[in-house]
Amino acid sequence: MPSLRAMPLAGCGFTRQRAATSVTEKGNRRHAIAEGTRIDWIPGFVRENLGCTCPDEVFRAIELEPRFHVPGCGVPLVRILVGERLLIYLMRDANPQAVTRDLPRIVAAGLEERDRRGYNRLRVVLDCCRPEVLMQPARRLFEALPGRDDRAHLHVLHARAVNVAT
Repeated sequence: MPSLRAMPLAGCGFTRQRAATSVTEKGNRRHAIAEGTRIDWIPGFVRENLGCTCPDEVFRAIELEPRFHVPGCGVPLVRILVGERLLIYLMRDANPQAVTRDLPRIVAAGLEERDRRGYNRLRVVLDCCRPEVLMQPARRLFEALPGRDDRAHLHVLHARAVNVAT
């Protein structure tokens, strides 16, 4: 397994773990955190569950960080970057308490990273067992957050739809 090294992200106090080596498939640059980390599920997940219509070439560069930490959040996120365009922050096993506590920080951090790095979109994904219970309160909270714009989206998905093999 490659060693992980902490890399501070300028201006935001984040630390992300990045593999010292990358996985290359058919000449496409694809990053994985550890040897054996699957990323083949990401294009289908992004297209089928998030409604992304990105062209195939966007999926040639995929970065996956299965334990991304946002300061002040109680749970690590899964961070996915597709084609240096689409930034996805995924909260696994979301529950109402964690969403109320952490969603404002997650969205603020995602917007800051998206804007600072020049990405096109931010998609915050909440994975849970009962999306029908979480959808309305999460949507109300998300829509009330400052700084949110039409390039930031919230998705509340059933855990079965989030096939994260990390």
